[in-house]
Amino acid sequence: MESEILQQIEILLGSIGVILGIFFAVYLLINCKRLPKANLFLAIYLLTFSLRIGKSVFHYFYTIDGQIRNFFLTILFCVGPSIWLYVKYTIKYKALLKKVDYLHYAIFLVLLPICWFIPNNGPENYSLIFALFYNSITIHIFIYCFFSMVWFIRNRSLERSKHHKVKQVWLSYFLGSNLLFVLFYFLISEGIFPFYIGLSFFFSALIIFYSLRALNNPILFRVQVEKYEKSTLGSKEAMQIVQLIRYQFSKRRLYLNPELSLALLSEEVNVSAKELSQAINQIEKVNYSQFILEYRIEEAKRLLKSESHHNLTIASIAYDSGFNSISSFNTAFKKITGLTPLAFQKNK
Repeated sequence: MESEILQQIEILLGSIGVILGIFFAVYLLINCKRLPKANLFLAIYLLTFSLRIGKSVFHYFYTIDGQIRNFFLTILFCVGPSIWLYVKYTIKYKALLKKVDYLHYAIFLVLLPICWFIPNNGPENYSLIFALFYNSITIHIFIYCFFSMVWFIRNRSLERSKHHKVKQVWLSYFLGSNLLFVLFYFLISEGIFPFYIGLSFFFSALIIFYSLRALNNPILFRVQVEKYEKSTLGSKEAMQIVQLIRYQFSKRRLYLNPELSLALLSEEVNVSAKELSQAINQIEKVNYSQFILEYRIEEAKRLLKSESHHNLTIASIAYDSGFNSISSFNTAFKKITGLTPLAFQKNK
């Protein structure tokens, strides 16, 4: 009797993540036109993992034909690409989807028609071909997770808005939990951790965690509305304001003042702070801070290349370029140029 109750509990706990995962995947697919493009790949990720874990729960209690098991293994080749593309388009939400992105699913498409012919006679009779096929899944997901984590760390936004902070925290949890999941999957598949149904429990825990994060931070799954989408500032007027700023920057180099705030710049050019911010956003497609930052980095690059300034320290160049701290200078410089200031100076 106790054994039957335990089995029922195992089925219940293992099924929670599957049901929630499929529910959220279907919701994201149905509403894909109204949600950020990144959520298309999150939906593929959830649907793929949910089907795979659902098979694990079912197979724990019932026998499934080997070819059917191969199919559910093959769809795992969609997980890695979905993680990468979700991270990419969550960070670069303005970027357009490219057809080349879908080439990441090429391995899945190639294996789908031939996976039915891979011999799969159970864990005690695995063939060499199946062993290679099975282990390549874990390696494939790990490579994408690791690459996505490295790319995310290098491309984190310098913006301090609430929206960007929430996205970056969420992606940190998302990538970290997936790396743990891959490790857990490897330990179970290799028999190091002999608890097959535990994979389902771990997945359920992840989905519940994701659900709670989504409920507490709904902005993660909304289209980010441009700040000045409904601005009454005309394109011609906005262009004139930006040209005025550029003229003043060229003539007086105001951006070298580390205390140059939006309010101070608005006084210098005799334009309201609101219109100034709107014009920069509409014409340059960046916020005020990023706009000033790009000018300062260009000045730093000029100083680093200049023979007459080769005796200056990196710290001196940072302050002469309008930065008020060396750490912020180094971070901004590497993000925009891809090199540290010292490396840039050596490669001039």
